[in-house]
Amino acid sequence: MGSTSKPCLPIIDYSKAKTDRLAVAKELVDALEHGGFAYIDNVDCFEPWELLKRAEWFFSKPDAWKRKVGTKNYNPDPNCKNVYRGFFAANPVGNSYKEGFEFGAELPLDDPVMTRTLLYEHVTWPEEDPDRPNFFREYLQNYQKKMAAVCKDILHMIALGLGLEETAFDCLIEKPLSTMRMLRYPVRTGPHPEAAVGSDGKKLHCDEHTDSDLLTLVAAFNFPGLQIQKDDENIAMTEWLTVDCRPNSLIMNIGECLSRMTGGRLKATRHRVLDLGVQRISMPFFMEPSYDADISKVFVGDKSHGDKWITDPTCTTYGLWSLKRYKAKSNTEYAGTDLY
Repeated sequence: MGSTSKPCLPIIDYSKAKTDRLAVAKELVDALEHGGFAYIDNVDCFEPWELLKRAEWFFSKPDAWKRKVGTKNYNPDPNCKNVYRGFFAANPVGNSYKEGFEFGAELPLDDPVMTRTLLYEHVTWPEEDPDRPNFFREYLQNYQKKMAAVCKDILHMIALGLGLEETAFDCLIEKPLSTMRMLRYPVRTGPHPEAAVGSDGKKLHCDEHTDSDLLTLVAAFNFPGLQIQKDDENIAMTEWLTVDCRPNSLIMNIGECLSRMTGGRLKATRHRVLDLGVQRISMPFFMEPSYDADISKVFVGDKSHGDKWITDPTCTTYGLWSLKRYKAKSNTEYAGTDLY
C-alpha cells in the first residue's frame, strides 16, 4: 500500500460547494483532466460504517439465501425473470472474482421504456430480520437517492468548471439507468485463473477496465487493493498507482461516456483491484444516463472531430451503447441471458 503521509489523489471538500461553488468546480475539472480520480470529502449523507453494516449483514447470509434474490443465472426459482438486477455469485474462473447485489431507482411499471429494455427492471429484495424490519432495503434505497442527488450536483459543478451552463448534462439523466452495486471480493480457495492476471503479471480480484457511465462514487471503506493507471504519457510501460485507504471519503472517477462527451478532455482512467489474499467489500454508485439519452453530442473540445469520440456512430443512445460494451467485455454476471 502507498504512503499515507501525502494523499495519492486530489482531495475535494464537497462542503465548500455551499460557499465557493466555482472553486470546487475548478478543482473537480482539474482532477478529471489529469489523474481522473479524486477523493470527495465531507458528503453529509455518506455514513460509511452504517453502509458497511448492511453489506456485512447481506454477505454473511448463506449462499442459498442470497440466491433467492438473485438474477436467473443464480436463482433456483425457474420463474425468476431478472437478468440484470439482483444478486450474482462469484465466478472462480472469471477475470473478476466478486459476488454482489445490485439495484437502481425504480420507474413505474407502466412507463413505456420498461417494455423496451430490461435495464430498468425492479429488484427482488431480501427478507429482513424480524427485529430490524427496515434495516436493509429502506436504508439502501434512501442512500441510493442521496447518491443520485450528490452525483447530479457534482455533474452541475463539472459543467460549471468546463464553462458550460450548470444544467448542461441534465438532458442525459431524465430517467437515469444508475446502478448501486454492493460487492464482496472473497478470499480465493482454489487456483488463481489465468484470466485474472494483470498486464504486469499481478494477481487480480477485478480486471483492468474503464467504467461506462457518467460518474462513479465508490465507498471503499478501509479495504486496500484499488489501483489506477498512472497518468504519464512519457512512461515506457504501464504503471499502476495504489489508491490509499481513506475510509471517510468517497472515491470519484468518470466513465467513458462523460469522457467522450467532453472530447476526451476529462479522463476515464483504467483501474483494477489487486487480489491481496483477503476479503474486500466496496459499494460503487454509477451515475448513468437514461436508456434513450443521445450520447453523440460533444459538449467541449474539438467538435469538428466529434465522430472520433463515438465508439459506434450507428449506436448513439446510451442504452444500446452500454449493452454493446457489456457484451464485448463478456461480463460473467450476464452470460447466457437475453440481456443483449
